[in-house]
Amino acid sequence: QTLTDYETAPCVAFDIETFPKAQAVTVIGLAKSPTESIVLPLTGEFSWEQTIDLVRRVGKVLAGPALKIGQNLDYDVQYLAQKFGIGVRNVWIDTMVAHSVMHPELSHSLATLTSLYTLHPYYKDMRKETSELNYSETTYIYNGLDCCYTFEIAMALYAEMLKTGTEEMFREIVMPATKTLVRMEFKGIKVNEDVRQRRKSEMVQSLTQLLKHSALEGVNPNSPKQVKSWFASRRITPTA
Repeated sequence: QTLTDYETAPCVAFDIETFPKAQAVTVIGLAKSPTESIVLPLTGEFSWEQTIDLVRRVGKVLAGPALKIGQNLDYDVQYLAQKFGIGVRNVWIDTMVAHSVMHPELSHSLATLTSLYTLHPYYKDMRKETSELNYSETTYIYNGLDCCYTFEIAMALYAEMLKTGTEEMFREIVMPATKTLVRMEFKGIKVNEDVRQRRKSEMVQSLTQLLKHSALEGVNPNSPKQVKSWFASRRITPTA
């Protein structure tokens, strides 16, 4: 398979590996099915000219018409935009966000989702090689697995959202809000400092008054010790 195959794929999952200390992208991976992925190492395996060409082609895929899938897309999208000027278009599912819509009480890590929505064994310890800057075939296989498993998880999550009636909320509200927050984080937002300081002052005054309310009976709600003592004095057992 080649990158050309991904330019015409209807749906593509993507993932990057990074070395945060250097704020560098070390690997970019793409998957067009739960079993097909392609990985681009950026750790010296190609010449400078080849690397530039490959990154441009990956950028073409990610900016293309295919529906995009990712896990915690905020992280990957920010890096791709800042380091390579790649703008990801037609984002369909962030698996972490989709899972949080249906199961807010659970962990949304890829390791957790893999255990819940696939039959694949735990594989995240392969990540240690990347964190130690010991790049090898294991590192690249790990990235490819991330992409394939994310693709598989997305399909299972989408089916579950349809079954539970949460797909419309996810599509119409949650993902648009997520995309907006990513853009705000990347570009920043304009802040009226005068209004901000005035509102802060108003909120502090309001909070001060609320803390003096007689209903609190002198208990500081910010003090776990005082709150515990208050419940204990009334023999009330707090429930989750």
